[in-house]
Amino acid sequence: LLVVISIIAVLIGVMLPALGSAKGAATVARELANARSLMQGYLAYADEHRGYLLPARIEPGLGPEILHDTPRDHLGNPVTGEPAARFFWRLAPYLEYNFQALYRDQERLESLLESASRGFDPEETSQAYLDYYALTVYPGFGLNQNFVGGKPEYYTPTGAPSNYDRFFGRGFWVARLDDAPDPSGLLAFASSAIIFQNEFIDGYFTVEAPYFTNARWRSFGSPTGHGATPEQFGHVWPVYNTTVVAGFLDGHAEGLGWTDAQDMRLWSPAADAPDWRLTMRR
Repeated sequence: LLVVISIIAVLIGVMLPALGSAKGAATVARELANARSLMQGYLAYADEHRGYLLPARIEPGLGPEILHDTPRDHLGNPVTGEPAARFFWRLAPYLEYNFQALYRDQERLESLLESASRGFDPEETSQAYLDYYALTVYPGFGLNQNFVGGKPEYYTPTGAPSNYDRFFGRGFWVARLDDAPDPSGLLAFASSAIIFQNEFIDGYFTVEAPYFTNARWRSFGSPTGHGATPEQFGHVWPVYNTTVVAGFLDGHAEGLGWTDAQDMRLWSPAADAPDWRLTMRR
């Protein structure tokens, strides 16, 4: 009996790493499929909006007028106010409201959707309204807002050049799909996470590139180290081990190793080195 128990223990010890690897591979494969669906919807949105790419956040009065159409929820109700500001409800119709493709935390998704099941009401101040807002904050993929689609501050209400235009030119980011010199090499979305009120949440709507005018990441070491948090890495977070799942502007998705995810040539169309950063033009 002791011999049999010992053999079983040895077999379990041999099988556990293999089972863990198989589970990790399945997780990466599932998120790659979700990222491809996400990119198909993102490109379909651009196709119906004269090539303009959906930003992470839309502010009233800023940016192309065509991007300020009113999104609708899964029940056909117009979504307005703060829940409409982020990309979630604007992109959802182009995914046929397949919210599972947007969220890795399925338990959180189900909870938020249950509360929001009555539909959007702009006069509503209950938990349902708050959950419509929360749905836009925690999708499992964050948009590369500094370099794809742009930030509200890149625009001015009058259409005059912004400070970013004057100081850096327009080539460091893409507003329209045609602006990207190599769509297959420009990262639009990456797997993300956040710590909020001491709770780890597996998803956040934006990700920061490793560099902008200076280093944005507070650490470049492995995210699996003790005490590592998504905030150290611009909310970029692996789906398994150190594999980051990313969607690119040509529609394909890749699993990036941690070193590859730090390469600025994937983040900005102007980057020509892994540690490239934005400099003021002369």
